Amino acid sequence: MGLLQGKNIVITGVLTDASLAFGVATLAQHEGANVMLTGAGRALSLTERTARKLPQPAPVFELDVTVAELLVSAREHADAHFGKSGTSRSLMSLGRTDEAEATAREIIEAAPTVSMGYVNLSNARKFKPEDPEIARIEELIASKETGAKEMRGLSFAAAKMYDDVGRYDEAF
Repeated sequence: MGLLQGKNIVITGVLTDASLAFGVATLAQHEGANVMLTGAGRALSLTERTARKLPQPAPVFELDVTVAELLVSAREHADAHFGKSGTSRSLMSLGRTDEAEATAREIIEAAPTVSMGYVNLSNARKFKPEDPEIARIEELIASKETGAKEMRGLSFAAAKMYDDVGRYDEAF
């Protein structure tokens, strides 16, 4: 068991694998920490590429402390990442789909614009055409506020839901 086993750590400043922050993130993971990285502006894509070089690829979210909305968004992402997402996926792997669905709904309630809850929910159940989550995902996908990273997760969840309800052309 590592010194940081089970601890959740948000690290900023990872631009390349030569960054001091990259070394901190690597060591934190070796010591058992759950790591999330942040980046801002044009450097965000560098952070995303470098995150894949960690021993365990870490999620990257935009954070600029001078932008209030990004502070709120980063908190939602951290809650979703460090919170119940892994629990929901673990319950699914154990065949406990009702509990996985309930946990995914808790993630959505805590962070309604973060895609991870919708991805977990889409994997936990089969959808019907009248399910309100389909319309909610469509709203988020249509929103100009939805970033590229969230768009990928939402699109994945929407495709699964569309497949469930027979909207096959929209699923691809």
